[in-house]
Amino acid sequence: KNLAATGIPNGATTATISLESTGDRYFAGVVTTAIRLYAPDFTTSSKTVANLAGRTPALAGDELEYTLTYPNTGQDPASNVVLTDSLPAGTTFVSAVPSSGSCSAAGRDVTCAIGSIGVGETWQARVRATVDSEAGGTPLRNSAVLAYTATSLGRDLTYVVAPALMPVLAVSDLSITKSLSPDPGIAGGQLTATLSVANAG
Repeated sequence: KNLAATGIPNGATTATISLESTGDRYFAGVVTTAIRLYAPDFTTSSKTVANLAGRTPALAGDELEYTLTYPNTGQDPASNVVLTDSLPAGTTFVSAVPSSGSCSAAGRDVTCAIGSIGVGETWQARVRATVDSEAGGTPLRNSAVLAYTATSLGRDLTYVVAPALMPVLAVSDLSITKSLSPDPGIAGGQLTATLSVANAG
């Protein structure tokens, strides 16, 4: 039989369960509890990346767009919500456009003051960055951290979204040297020029 409880207040660590019977005896079988926790839920959140140049892997100079999507599928609003997104080394911040609130950047560190995400609401932001030459040959891996307060619980929580990955092609680093022989030369004599090309990329 399912018995409804009148409620367990936030912060409670114990609860008392009393079992009674009108018969001469009874056997308490299995007693289980199911507690519905009213809290925000961001486990379906995602972060994706697209190369606006339309190619994968990316090349130096390409512009990437990261899309962050945070649906609150829980049963409680999230308040004091702040997103922190540290863009990977080898990128340069371009812009950040949120669906609500405001975003700012200090170097590659993007911070969005969101405010609140209600039950059933979805917050989204699009962050753009260019690929620098030093990123050549390395994958750009980028995640983000959502910090918020569970309104009913009054507890500060964080959620780290799965990272987005964008491979980058290696960049050529060519150099050329020229030598003459014999050195020193002889007036009226023949010189041989040798050109050497190297790729340090």
